[in-house]
Amino acid sequence: MVRYLMLLAVLIFFAEVTTEDQNERSYVAKCTAKQCVTLKWIAYSLWIVVLAVCIIDTLSVCVLLRYRHAFRRTNESSNRSEQELAVPLAEENIFQSGRWVSRYHQDGSWYSPHFQQINFSVIQDSLEGHGEDDVGRFNIIGHISNAALKMSMIKRYPSEADGYEVKIDLEWNSRQNAFVGKWFVHTNTYQDSDRFELKKV
Repeated sequence: MVRYLMLLAVLIFFAEVTTEDQNERSYVAKCTAKQCVTLKWIAYSLWIVVLAVCIIDTLSVCVLLRYRHAFRRTNESSNRSEQELAVPLAEENIFQSGRWVSRYHQDGSWYSPHFQQINFSVIQDSLEGHGEDDVGRFNIIGHISNAALKMSMIKRYPSEADGYEVKIDLEWNSRQNAFVGKWFVHTNTYQDSDRFELKKV
């Protein structure tokens, strides 16, 4: 605002210097040649300086507004990303080594409880363990995703001569406080799949 007032004052001064009076004599004619030249140079110089300052000021405001807009968009994007990646407190440490209980669904019925000892390695994104169910004793190996809250594991039954394996894919369900998903069996003589649940005890 001050800069624009300065520009107005300079314009008034410039007009006063160059305006002719009623006798059609310019202000320059009323003064000595040296004085008039000096006044004209002062008027022109002030006008140019103030005009340049106003232009720079206007450009600075435009750049500042553009920067604020870009910063606001970046900040909003960052906040959205943080909210999308946020995990509820109850889910921060769901891969806890220890005793787990599972049940599986087949032919319209649930079969449980089946206990297993599972050890997780969050650093290596892996798991291993052992347990026993209706088929017999089994060993477990698999992988976990701490970001996606998922696990994929294979149950192997050493007592089965044909290398019987069950593949299990699970995803964390906060409402059930359990991993839920499906089991799959695929051998030369048998294929099947159905629901599976795993809970910490």
